Amino acid sequence: MTVSVVYLTSVAGSPGVTTASVGLALSWPRPVMLVEADISKPSGILPGYLRGQMDHSRGLTPLSVQHQRGQLTPRAVWEQSVQLGEDRFLVPGFSNIVAAAGAGASFWNTLGSTLSAIAAQGADVLIDGGRFGIRDDRTALMQLADMVALVAHPVMPDIATVRARRRDLSETLAHVGHDDWLGLLLVDAHDEAFRDGEVSKAVQLPVLGRLANDPRTAAVFSVGAEPTPKTKKSALTRDLTLLPNVLEQAIRERRNKLGAIPFEEVNA
Repeated sequence: MTVSVVYLTSVAGSPGVTTASVGLALSWPRPVMLVEADISKPSGILPGYLRGQMDHSRGLTPLSVQHQRGQLTPRAVWEQSVQLGEDRFLVPGFSNIVAAAGAGASFWNTLGSTLSAIAAQGADVLIDGGRFGIRDDRTALMQLADMVALVAHPVMPDIATVRARRRDLSETLAHVGHDDWLGLLLVDAHDEAFRDGEVSKAVQLPVLGRLANDPRTAAVFSVGAEPTPKTKKSALTRDLTLLPNVLEQAIRERRNKLGAIPFEEVNA
């Protein structure tokens, strides 16, 4: 069993990072914690997948306060989580973007180390990073992940943007020895769709997986639409079911090659 931290993010358009993160968490074969670390907006999962049935009293805003008090621990993170299902937990994002903007690199560094400790205790961690910007304070959080999945559509505008950002993202990870921790998660679109090999060659990154263009099933994860009998048999559900094994295999192969390295804080 490979217990790990996977960071999902994007640099182009709106490829559906949150939808993919929720779908992946619900398809995960082991206990998993999903952390909503998007700083561009308040939690989208509470009013989306959970349809506003829970208030926004828990999440990263209280954790940022606990960080200022030196009390950001694995237990504190668990106490700020809500259940998505059996053995599936969510730490909601910030309650407002002002709090998100003021969190600072120190908070993300400490949170990353804390999430690594949670993973070491037996629960995988998925991080919904939303869009990753230039000089982003969450750099340390991304550096501490075991895998960074860059979500994009296999269309020309996304490919061009990923290609423009690939070098700085790779250098960010290479700074901590994670040169090959970065890969693509492609989400099919209505428009033109280039093949995996074409996209990989254009941006010089491996394709970790591909999710079908399936708006009806995606709506279950994004806005809490009611599942139908066809949901379990849909192409998107199939892809999400297979993806955890693909990610785990890639992480396991790398660990076997390099040897497991204990987590440690990374200076921002």
